[in-house]
Amino acid sequence: MMESAGLERFDDSWHLLGAPDRALAYVYLCGYVVELCLKCAILTLAGVPRQGDAYGQCRALPVRSVKNHDLPQLASVLIQRRARLPANPVLDGQIRDYANLAAAEWSEELRYRAGVANEGDALRMIEIADWFVQNRMRARL
Repeated sequence: MMESAGLERFDDSWHLLGAPDRALAYVYLCGYVVELCLKCAILTLAGVPRQGDAYGQCRALPVRSVKNHDLPQLASVLIQRRARLPANPVLDGQIRDYANLAAAEWSEELRYRAGVANEGDALRMIEIADWFVQNRMRARL
């Protein structure tokens, strides 16, 4: 299930925290967690069952705009889907703001790069990923 995969990657990222030579991997994993949290919330609001493998869930999704890695676009799709729920402009603004902050530090292309990330970038990404993990249920209710 996609949510379990995201939580496992979040746990994996904590194992890299404090290893300065692994900060880039840490930033990548945290960004991936944000991506999965957004996609999981969109899937839930689209009525896609939460069982099965993560890849199959994404492929089953009728919303083409979710089949990408663009965090601000995913946040916009989620906010549009949340429009059917009771209004919560504060939460919608947080979703948008945190997705934009994550996008400033993360790209799926980081998985192809070797090197070291700035420790400040890594710490910002853990704060952002942590926000999405802690608020994942609120985002789809």
